[in-house]
Amino acid sequence: MIKFKKIIIIIIIMDKKEILKKVNSFKSDDAKINYLKRLEPKIGVNSVTSETREAFYEVLGDSYVGEGLESNAKFCYRKAGLTERESLERIGDVIISNKSSNRRYGPQSARFYEEAGLNKSNDPEKLLKLAEAYELSGQEDRARYIQRRIEKLKRKGSDLENKVVSSIFGICALAGIYFGISGMTGAAIGLTKASSSFLGVLLFVGGIAGLFFGRR
Repeated sequence: MIKFKKIIIIIIIMDKKEILKKVNSFKSDDAKINYLKRLEPKIGVNSVTSETREAFYEVLGDSYVGEGLESNAKFCYRKAGLTERESLERIGDVIISNKSSNRRYGPQSARFYEEAGLNKSNDPEKLLKLAEAYELSGQEDRARYIQRRIEKLKRKGSDLENKVVSSIFGICALAGIYFGISGMTGAAIGLTKASSSFLGVLLFVGGIAGLFFGRR
């Protein structure tokens, strides 16, 4: 009974980092699975936090992937709160992280990434992972195609950023014209003519300078 309580207390206070530290002391994924399966009955107790439970099943799922048991891994990932697509992407991540076998497992990671829909994503980070998997699979044409998509998305994001910045500087220039005219006519509210004219010149010059240098 004392040993049982001790195990529960250990699980309750363990976070993902601590679980990984303990699990990584085992050399094989099979040994990791056996250790985690012994602890699994204690994970169902009410006193175990949801964060600990999720971390436990993520680590167990990763170990199953290492053994080639993807179905078991997806079951664990669902228990950890991952969606179907998130589970498939994570399987691809775990497979490709096996640096000693990248060439062998490249096609597998690419397949799981495709099933997760990464090939239809507009997220450069996700596309970059897919491109790496294609390269490791020897699918250079697909890898280059994904790289071109990434570059196009980055340019589009840069163009949008430039448009936003240009709009801000344009508004500053227009505001400068408004305050400049208000200073001459005395229509500025709460400002003297001199202050309004000075503010107008400042905004106008700053806006024009921003537009000029922003387009270079």
